[in-house]
Amino acid sequence: MKKNFLRKMLSAVMAFSMLLPLGGNVLAESSMSIEDVTEKLGQTLNYGVFTREIATYCHTESTIAAEVATALGEYGFSSNNFNIVSNTLTVNYDAGEKSLTLVLLREGEVYATKSVTGSGVSVFEKIPGGEYSVKFMENDEDIAGSGNTTVIVPEVYGNVSYIGKLEGTTSIGMPVGPGVVLLNDKDDYESNKNYNARQNVKVLYTQDAIDFDANMANVKEVSKELASITTGGSFKVYNLTASQINSNDVVNNGFTSDGYDYILVNIDMTGKDDATIQGNYKRDNKSMSANFSNDWEYQAKMIYNLYEVVDGEVVPYDGIAREQNPLTGILLAPAAEVYGAGNHGGIIIADKYNHTKGEVHQMRADAKSFEGELDISVKEDEPIATEEPVATEEPEEDTAIYLDGVSYAYIFGYEPVIKQITDENGETKTTAE
Repeated sequence: MKKNFLRKMLSAVMAFSMLLPLGGNVLAESSMSIEDVTEKLGQTLNYGVFTREIATYCHTESTIAAEVATALGEYGFSSNNFNIVSNTLTVNYDAGEKSLTLVLLREGEVYATKSVTGSGVSVFEKIPGGEYSVKFMENDEDIAGSGNTTVIVPEVYGNVSYIGKLEGTTSIGMPVGPGVVLLNDKDDYESNKNYNARQNVKVLYTQDAIDFDANMANVKEVSKELASITTGGSFKVYNLTASQINSNDVVNNGFTSDGYDYILVNIDMTGKDDATIQGNYKRDNKSMSANFSNDWEYQAKMIYNLYEVVDGEVVPYDGIAREQNPLTGILLAPAAEVYGAGNHGGIIIADKYNHTKGEVHQMRADAKSFEGELDISVKEDEPIATEEPVATEEPEEDTAIYLDGVSYAYIFGYEPVIKQITDENGETKTTAE
């Protein structure tokens, strides 16, 4: 991460020559919408912390996605998270006259079960994103059911954490439920599959690994794009230096949105190997506490983008960034090592994240509660089609045929068989049997 000091100083001079006053623009090109940004950031926004390497020792109220975890404390959603966004799935069932087990599956794995009889409604709350299906079981055997039995719950806000590999530890820490922890390493899964320190936490093995190379490459491109945009689209844009972000002017007065939905703060970290972000900023003269308050959505609509200029090129900052006090919104630092201190209300995307103080309160401004519904009924066995017997009408008793003056009566409704026989003298006779 460290770079040659002289090159840093040269880059700082070049960057300063391009920097306009507070609220101005650097390498201005165009504006962007928040939809453009969220689409490009993709699944990195589904987690409170998205990082290649994480070491966290404190309580957090957020999910994590880490390629490598060296230390894990408490993470996952608390009631505070679920109070602002909570996914609900309602299942309407009809088990007929049977007593069955209603099974809710997430991504093909059992997520929850409930004993049911007859018809009714079962509500599953606080569920994480993913593809869900429902089925009936009896004595560990599947029972055929029909109806609308599959639904996809959006993953933009749900209690799912992902760990690619544990290093230096075999423990997944203290995840909080209801939620899911996905482990991509088979040995890590075997060591933690029976986790029961907290209720309603599912530890699952996944082979659908997150592509951190691709995701971080996307985030770096977004960081570079944001560093060059002007106010417009969804954003009021501020361009500051590492010194300005900590100045009394910014700390005391904060930022004004001027009617824009989001505020983007580009921070030029050129010349810095280790820098502090003061925090405790205001938005439109209102303090942003980074707590789960009524204005959480308002607080979350901030983006802090850390970049630097190297050899005349804008690139994501790759030094150390230290949060000093509460900070809200998305911290975009895909090449940096971030140290969390005061509470962070929003999302952190970093190359490496160290959490030793305060909490991460996961907030995503565009996340909305999902309410879905499934229906399932016991599929009754269809009757086997059979041919109705055709009734044979018996003839009257005097019904007969006459051959050579002999009467042959129908017997039990069967017609006599007529035969012609040639005897040894060559004479032909007609008979009936």
